[in-house]
Amino acid sequence: VFGDITRTYRMADGATIMQLGCPSQPFCAYFPRETRDLAGFIERCFFGHGKANYLYFSGELSLFQDQPQITIERLEQVSSCPPRTRAKDAPVEV
Repeated sequence: VFGDITRTYRMADGATIMQLGCPSQPFCAYFPRETRDLAGFIERCFFGHGKANYLYFSGELSLFQDQPQITIERLEQVSSCPPRTRAKDAPVEV
């Protein structure tokens, strides 16, 4: 998922929620308490005036209170570069 970070929320349990995109079409990246350092790094480096507020997020999508979200548990799930795509006819390794 490609999204621009528009707002961050720190939760009482230590988790962080980053609102991605516009408020009229809510979508969030959820960082559990265990990944709060990663959320803080992303907030410092990519969120704010003059910074590239967009990132690519990978992982399973879910619904929380009727809003789509993606849970971020590892650094590898977040990138400032687009994901690599496999060539259409490339063999799949098993």
